[in-house]
Amino acid sequence: TDNGKSWTSPVYFALEGNQTYPQIDSFDRGNVIGVCLSDYFYYNGYKDFNRSHLYILNLLNPFDDSTWSYWPFDLWNLSDGKNEYRIENISALSLDLRGNNEILISVVGDVYNKTAKKWEVKEGPIIVYTDEYSYNSDELSLWFVWFEGNTSTCSIPATALNEKGKSMFIAYQKKNNSSSEIFCLYSKTGDISNWSMYNLSMNGKNLSTPSAIIKDGKIYIAIESTDGIDTNIILYESQNGVNWTRYNISTKLNISEKYPVLYSNSTHLICIYYNESKDIYLRTSPDGKNWSNAFDINNGTGTVVEEYQTADIADSKHIVWTDNRDGNKDLWIAILGEKEEKKGKPKLNIVNVNLESSEKNMNASNVINITYSNTGDENATMVQLFVTSQCIIDGKPRLVNITENSAYIPVIPKNTTKYIRLQWFTIEPPWKWMMEYLLKEFLNKGEYPPTVKYMNITEIIVQLGPCLESNKTVTASIPVTWDEIFGNLGWRQAIIIPTGSIKAGEFFNITVYSDTGPVSDALVIWPKTSTSLHMLMRILSIVPVLLTLSEILGSKVWKLPIKSKYKLLLSLLVLLRPKVAMKTLSVAAMFLASCVYMTDQNGKVQLKAPGFATNIPRPLIAFSYKYRCFRIEMITVES
Repeated sequence: TDNGKSWTSPVYFALEGNQTYPQIDSFDRGNVIGVCLSDYFYYNGYKDFNRSHLYILNLLNPFDDSTWSYWPFDLWNLSDGKNEYRIENISALSLDLRGNNEILISVVGDVYNKTAKKWEVKEGPIIVYTDEYSYNSDELSLWFVWFEGNTSTCSIPATALNEKGKSMFIAYQKKNNSSSEIFCLYSKTGDISNWSMYNLSMNGKNLSTPSAIIKDGKIYIAIESTDGIDTNIILYESQNGVNWTRYNISTKLNISEKYPVLYSNSTHLICIYYNESKDIYLRTSPDGKNWSNAFDINNGTGTVVEEYQTADIADSKHIVWTDNRDGNKDLWIAILGEKEEKKGKPKLNIVNVNLESSEKNMNASNVINITYSNTGDENATMVQLFVTSQCIIDGKPRLVNITENSAYIPVIPKNTTKYIRLQWFTIEPPWKWMMEYLLKEFLNKGEYPPTVKYMNITEIIVQLGPCLESNKTVTASIPVTWDEIFGNLGWRQAIIIPTGSIKAGEFFNITVYSDTGPVSDALVIWPKTSTSLHMLMRILSIVPVLLTLSEILGSKVWKLPIKSKYKLLLSLLVLLRPKVAMKTLSVAAMFLASCVYMTDQNGKVQLKAPGFATNIPRPLIAFSYKYRCFRIEMITVES
């Protein structure tokens, strides 16, 4: 609907088997008719995959595929009332329409008389015709015409109907010993039972791949002519199908031109053809005698698929061909009379990046404001937006993602500036962030809170692009600090440094630091019990759980024997992932069997190790509300 610039997705007919030689044309009222050959036939439950069958495709409204249909015609069972025939080995097909009801199809194939048990035609011309086309398949009748005794070795038909009269013309490529010529059928009155036959030939030259039209009562055939040196495109013109005049369309020396396609509008003949450099050219003529210079349709890419019937003229403005410039055989279209639109490109920019808080009176920068623009002359679609941070981890700069790699902006219109507000974390109470830390540290559940995830952050980096139209990216960054982002909400990670190794039953010192120096008056939690008592506390902490489960199993709902109850109890422990449960209960047991200490003004405190060594690491917890820092360190006691 936009002059051929954009196209719908393909719609497939539900045909099994293989379809070949598709042709399409339209009636005057606009509905479209297509034909093709198929090795599959289905009718009233009968399937056949082994013969040639003709399908007619009906596109009542080309823009509404719900109005599309197709009808099969079995060419294996034909009758004239006296004899039965079959048509097989069809090798080519051509279609032309006239008015609103007339269809002329020319094919090449074999005709076998099943009654007389003999071949009537071998590789000969066969005509399929109707002048009363009906959209009701039960009312549609087709005439099949062939020429008994015809042994012409034909191929490549070209069909032409006189739009302003009744005449019909069909040209075939015909093999004649070692050369090829053009076999012509002409019906001046449109009587399909009365055809005149002619041969067009040139001494010492092969004529092939005809393309025919009838314009203003005259017959024109564009033909490929080969003389053994190169291939040229010539034109034959006739008023009556008997006397022919020859003109040259393109006869460049030592350059081969192939596969002409002929078309006409109200004023000119139009011919397209390929040359040996795999480009497609167009010439026009007002009279068939004088032809314009050749115009390169595909801009000299040399990527046209140079085969028969891989190009066509839809009308005097549109040329379609098969092109593999992108590595695939794709359909391309040229719109004559229009200059090629230079496709613009988007130009992405990051105008500004700044931080702010999502809540009033809250000293935290949890929102990243990004202002971006597209100053190009083309929209940018599916634009990737990637925001990351640089943090100092173990003394080295590392990137910690803020957004996922799959974050996209659907479209940035050309010549526009846009704004996005990205909240990269939510502000939570410190105790909730502390719980998130404990869950991650001990149970590996969830994620570290943002205060830990972005510890020692130094920079926020924003990347915009690439997009579908461009592979280019733009990047902007702003320097930041941990204090600037988290303000008085954040808890830093403290540093716990023990003095020397930790021996069983001996005293040892630790020092608690923050990034500002030693942490005084920090609370330190350290287990005071022996390993055996620690394990006992683990067991005692499970008792309430067991008692609760016992109450459930002993309730009136469960009418089970005692053995079944304990089997169910063991199953529940397995389903509840006992390793995770034991680890959680171990933490609770540790708190029940621990002492709380406090660091001095230099951040130091003396602790005592258990009486004997164990390979089970023990958690040492230090935190300070004054310095807003905390740390959990796993300590192993040596022998």
